[in-house]
Amino acid sequence: MKKSFKKVGVAVLAATMIMSMASAVPAFAADGATIKVNAANGVTTGTCSMYLVAQVNGLGNWQWESGFAPSTTVSFDDIANYTEAQIKSLANELARKTAGAAAVDTAKVGETLTADGSVENGYYLIVTTTSDAGVVVEPILVELKAGENHNGLDMKASEIPFDKKITAVDGKSGRVSTSGDTATAANITGGVEVVSYQLSSQLPTYDSGVAGTEIKDFTITDNPSAGLDIDLTSVRVYISDDDELTDADSTLVGATLSTVKRGFAVTVSGETIKPATGAASLEGKYVFVTFDGTLNASANLGTAGNPNEAVLTYGNDYSTGQGDGRKEDEVTVFAIETILDKLAGDTGNKLPDAEFALYRGTSARGTKIGDYKTDTNGRIDFKGLAEGDYYLVETKAPSGYKAVNDIKFTITGTKVTGEYNGEFSASNTFRWVAADETLNAEITDPVVGGLPGTGGMGTILFTVGGSAIVLMAGVLFVFYMKKKRVEE
Repeated sequence: MKKSFKKVGVAVLAATMIMSMASAVPAFAADGATIKVNAANGVTTGTCSMYLVAQVNGLGNWQWESGFAPSTTVSFDDIANYTEAQIKSLANELARKTAGAAAVDTAKVGETLTADGSVENGYYLIVTTTSDAGVVVEPILVELKAGENHNGLDMKASEIPFDKKITAVDGKSGRVSTSGDTATAANITGGVEVVSYQLSSQLPTYDSGVAGTEIKDFTITDNPSAGLDIDLTSVRVYISDDDELTDADSTLVGATLSTVKRGFAVTVSGETIKPATGAASLEGKYVFVTFDGTLNASANLGTAGNPNEAVLTYGNDYSTGQGDGRKEDEVTVFAIETILDKLAGDTGNKLPDAEFALYRGTSARGTKIGDYKTDTNGRIDFKGLAEGDYYLVETKAPSGYKAVNDIKFTITGTKVTGEYNGEFSASNTFRWVAADETLNAEITDPVVGGLPGTGGMGTILFTVGGSAIVLMAGVLFVFYMKKKRVEE
């Protein structure tokens, strides 16, 4: 299963901004400083643009380049002593001023940028655009002196977590993989099971100068496949201080729910993330969405499974609150087709009109799923069973035949590296047929007056065993009679 993010430790969204202060190096006008921004923190591809925002003039004083002067006076002497938060705030204000400005140089992430060779000492802003949509990228403010060569700064970015998992089937976790990526659930009529899901993510943190009205909506969209129905009344949205949902976490006020095709979308607006007044910012908080679904009559049976995809879209530009942030995750539920063929004990032909009741559970006969009758081809097709214990009871045999004893069988889902793959096995009579991706059994009803049947191979073994005993008794009798004649 593909996973774009699965419960790992996440870097704080307000990542540390680095400002490089280097000692003076004698240089000539032709020697432009160079610097490389390394791929890091979830960024693997993208383009870095370098802007000259300030330089030392001919009088030896620092001055801002045209269009880059901050809204409030900034002392260049103080910049070296700025806190990380102050550097970050300044860098993001400058980044918002790059619209329409010409970059000194551009390069791919991991390649070298070259500063203006005519500038002896300057402040440069490096702004990165990336197709790695799962991250929030911050601009980098750095001081460069002509002739300096920096091997590289790590990209300043934080990855947004996004995880979808199955938490339970009929309120229990026993048929859910450890990761929550796969599970087995029944959708047979009379025995449909509820599948519980959970989505989780974290609201981004943006520059302090970005208003809530400027922030792109944070939207989670759930897209079920055709074989899965979502119970929209079950959707709940919670807010939490950490990445674990507990009973103490509260409902996220302000989140909106809308219907999207066969699924839904939960939207948290920028104003909800970062209110203008009154309520505290939700930046950095964790969001959880829980809901229930059931497999329907269109569900895939076998290895195709029934995937359920979720997509997160949000603003991944730290400086503006906009951008094309996107994360995806998917989970899959499996069910199986189980086929019973009824045979006549005397002819071996398929036997119609045999009546059965199917139960699920481990107590007595468990919970009744339904009543069934073999068709004209002597077949019953139990579409949509899942892992578990089952009891098959023949309630009425066709005329001239005896009902077999109750058959208890257990269905087990196959796992590969901890995940269900849609293949199944079963005990007692039923077997996996790979070509059809079904579990099959042949059960033979003995004729009236014949030996009692228990179904399938059990009846055959009983018959063969009994015949062997009779044969042995005949051999012993002949031996006894010959011995008696000799003695006489």
